[in-house]
Amino acid sequence: MRYLPIKKFAVTILTAAMVTTPVFTPTRAEASLKMASWGVGRLSSSEKKMYDHLISELGRILKNGGSTKITFNSSSYKLHLTSGQDALNIWKKLYTYASNNHPELLCYQDLLSSKSSSVGVTLKNHKASSFTAYIAVDESYQGSGKDKEHTLSKSALTKLKAAEKEAARVISANSKKGIYDTIKAYADYIAGQVSYDQDAADGYRTNSSPWSLISVFDRDPSTNVVCEGYTKAFQYLMDNTTKFTNAGIVSKIVTSNAGGIGHMWNVVTIGGKNYIVDVTWYDKTTDSPSYKPQYILGGQSVVDNGDTFGEHTYDDDTREFYTNSELKLSDTSFDKTTEKALKVKIRNASQKKQSASSKQISSIKKKRGSITKISVGKRKLTISFKKVKVSGKTVKYQTAIKRSTAKKWNESYTSSTKKTFTKLKKGKTYWVSVRPYITVNGRKYFGKWSKTLTRKAK
Repeated sequence: MRYLPIKKFAVTILTAAMVTTPVFTPTRAEASLKMASWGVGRLSSSEKKMYDHLISELGRILKNGGSTKITFNSSSYKLHLTSGQDALNIWKKLYTYASNNHPELLCYQDLLSSKSSSVGVTLKNHKASSFTAYIAVDESYQGSGKDKEHTLSKSALTKLKAAEKEAARVISANSKKGIYDTIKAYADYIAGQVSYDQDAADGYRTNSSPWSLISVFDRDPSTNVVCEGYTKAFQYLMDNTTKFTNAGIVSKIVTSNAGGIGHMWNVVTIGGKNYIVDVTWYDKTTDSPSYKPQYILGGQSVVDNGDTFGEHTYDDDTREFYTNSELKLSDTSFDKTTEKALKVKIRNASQKKQSASSKQISSIKKKRGSITKISVGKRKLTISFKKVKVSGKTVKYQTAIKRSTAKKWNESYTSSTKKTFTKLKKGKTYWVSVRPYITVNGRKYFGKWSKTLTRKAK
């Protein structure tokens, strides 16, 4: 089998004395793994603001192109930077979290160059007053000018939009297919559009970007990819397939590093079980003249029988980002028979849920609200009401109040069994009532209104 060592990029620090020190070399896996809000909770309030600024700036760059320099002023974020190393440590954290949480900004297109990105630090009174991140752009997407390495061209954005449009077409064309047929169709499309770029794997750069999904969706047979391109293209299709999102079918990017040789592929979770999808190994141009269907939603046995030296053994980066339950492969593969059984299971569960929901709806409709106490305060009324129970559901309440002479009730909702109405007019009489309700599949179902009671505001 052929692999591409996962690309690395060095981040260097430029101080006022122009001392260059390589200190951060995250693997390509760190720039690819998609984790929902991964790590953001570990950021301080200032770092969170910087993170939001970074995400905003990356969005701007991908929308308008141009310079990829992003500046962070210490005064704006209340940072206490005493050295360039402090700035670099923060940038490392921000960049890693942004890469993991927003593959649509940094991973899919693979805009980063394999050359060094850098952090430039401005020092005042021996303290860092600001630092600027210089994000290097892949040579296929660079603009013009003296600093083209840090400039994203307009043509790159045009290619990106065209690729996204083609990907959307592929998703739409397979929207009515089942789980297995859709995933296989995605793999067939990718394998049919590109071949494995052995030159890139051997370290010889071609005109295209072999790590980017753009090279898959550009409809150009001359642009080919390595494992990263196959994997990212598949991940993009899965992430943007609404029927999978709604069904809780999730794909993730994983990596290995067997014998110092990196590899990247996908793991798809269906019905709580994980399956391997390796479009690189599935593609007939990768190693042999025929497709290998076992690598489309295969189980652990596929890995055990196909690997020769741990090619699909997760590396430390992958194990750090995911839990064991998210990585452990199913003992068996997923096929149409499995899908049929899963549909039956889902249908039975749905029917059972619908039956339970019907009973709950019937139950709440019979319940009546009951006000147990009304407290009169200065220009306010506080009503207390009896708690209503419905098996398996959280019951909430709708309250209503109006002046005795008004035509319209003012309604509000609460999960408490007490409600205070304020800003009432002194000496005026008010009517109050309450009724319970539950929510089923996003729709509210109500019980009966309580007896209307009246009180005069003080």
